[in-house]
Amino acid sequence: MHMRILIVAAWLLISFSLYSQKTFNKTELAKGQAPRGFYSPLPQVLEWVDDNSLALRTKAHPDSAMKEWVMDAKTGKLSTYNKIMVVPEPEPTVAVRNNDIYWRKGSEERRLTNDTTEEKNPTLSPDKTKVAFTKKNNLYCIDLPTGKEVQLTFDGTQTILNGFATWVYWEEIFGRATRFRAFWWSPDSKTIAYMRFDENKIKMFPLYVADGSHGYIEETRYPKSGDPNPAVKLGFVQSTGGNTTWIDFGEETSHQLGWPKWTPNGDRLYVQWQNRGQDSLRMYAVNPADGSKKEVYFETQKTWIDLSEADGRIEFINGGKDML
Repeated sequence: MHMRILIVAAWLLISFSLYSQKTFNKTELAKGQAPRGFYSPLPQVLEWVDDNSLALRTKAHPDSAMKEWVMDAKTGKLSTYNKIMVVPEPEPTVAVRNNDIYWRKGSEERRLTNDTTEEKNPTLSPDKTKVAFTKKNNLYCIDLPTGKEVQLTFDGTQTILNGFATWVYWEEIFGRATRFRAFWWSPDSKTIAYMRFDENKIKMFPLYVADGSHGYIEETRYPKSGDPNPAVKLGFVQSTGGNTTWIDFGEETSHQLGWPKWTPNGDRLYVQWQNRGQDSLRMYAVNPADGSKKEVYFETQKTWIDLSEADGRIEFINGGKDML
């Protein structure tokens, strides 16, 4: 691989030098009238065709048009690139429109829900046969082949949120790109891990919204310094329904949980746990069958530790046998 890189880099430099060796005079330069072909873009590497040749988008000579070629990596010889374009089958997508969920694949579209309550964060299962979403702060699942909708949690209120993040988690821990989603499909599409937030002890805080001619006041549950954080739990529920299996994190209710991540084979969920002081981080490997956990990493700092947004902190390698 290193030899490949060196060959390509050397060829690019030689090509650029050859293309740039043009004669010009001061008058042309002053007028910005460089000779034809003086400015030549660097070749763009498209892909390796095989171990000895690669596809490029470049010019055969300085005055020709940009074109796709195959270059012999040893000799630099160019030949016509005749790639057979394979158009992949479109992936299905789900989205909310006018408060309802729509499934779409290519030109085919299906309406999955039809009620006045807004569904949020519809997310396809990895096998594309189910859709999980939240509604009225409860978690739901739709089986696409049958169209059957199953309610997975039942205690959602204005202050109890299942699968939907509180403001603090959306803004400070998960990141805005997550759009408040707080549930995660297992790789086999059978189990959903989700967080349950209790905001009952968080006081309302007024926020001024400057929309419109005069704006308006909007209240949200916003913990100030020293106030309780939302109490958070993490558990597992089957996509077909049933009881939730909770992870036991002890009596401390002011801890924070980071964005979790399933192992590639789905046998464990890796969860970041942090104390309220944010100077200790523990990583647990959790068994979804019974909620039991094993500490696999611990870090402490004199200052504080950041909980990375989304899943950027954990990466699995060697087929999930090792973790970075």
